[in-house]
Amino acid sequence: MIASVDEDRWKEIQKELKEEYTRLLQTLDSTLPRDETYADEALGCLAHSAYRLGAIKQMIKYITA
Repeated sequence: MIASVDEDRWKEIQKELKEEYTRLLQTLDSTLPRDETYADEALGCLAHSAYRLGAIKQMIKYITA
């Protein structure tokens, strides 16, 4: 478990997170067929990502309070 990070590491983590999110969107855009068969999977993946980002946001609020 990571207990603390310095400013440089925090910026690196944010950069890595943005890169992963961009890669997810590119993968969804380029590999999934445009029909309803995979729409639920794509939406589920995006919803899960949003949930995780929300959890990170809440942790940041807790840590900085």
